[in-house]
Amino acid sequence: MPPTLSINQKIALLVRERGWTQSEFAERAGLNRLTARKILLDPTARLQAGTLHACASALGLTVHELVQTPVERLLSPATVPDSVARPSDAELQAEQPVLWDWLQRHPERAARFSDAELAELASLHGTGGPLTEEGVEHFTDLIARRRDLLHRVSVIASTDYLPLLEQLVELLYEKVQLDPKS
Repeated sequence: MPPTLSINQKIALLVRERGWTQSEFAERAGLNRLTARKILLDPTARLQAGTLHACASALGLTVHELVQTPVERLLSPATVPDSVARPSDAELQAEQPVLWDWLQRHPERAARFSDAELAELASLHGTGGPLTEEGVEHFTDLIARRRDLLHRVSVIASTDYLPLLEQLVELLYEKVQLDPKS
């Protein structure tokens, strides 16, 4: 499985993805700059509950989401770190047998998944444990749809429609920030 990141490393990746400096992060989280620096640079620094809550809030997450959600699901696909490695066949077969079977039955679709996407799929679990057939179908479809959408956005972004795309994305982003469950 992919290497497990400390909560501080996860926070640092999310801060970097947003393009924030240490000072911006400190201000958004309501932390002093020394504390923010320690969080972002020391993967072993222990965080008090209040500090963890401030970090999560600044990132637009709950503490539970920040702690429990795999980093590859919190980052946009373009910024998933190289350290997120493809799970081995043996790991997939042992930990996600239904996903493993699906990948074997759909080699043409399976070949389209990046290492980060496979790691994301391998990290997902249903209420009772590993993904069911329905769960595999649902999440493989969502990831393929996301990949297709990102490709289309990339194509549009290289045209004269970029300003319109920026406006649309900004409107949607504001809506999601106000109501993360939408």
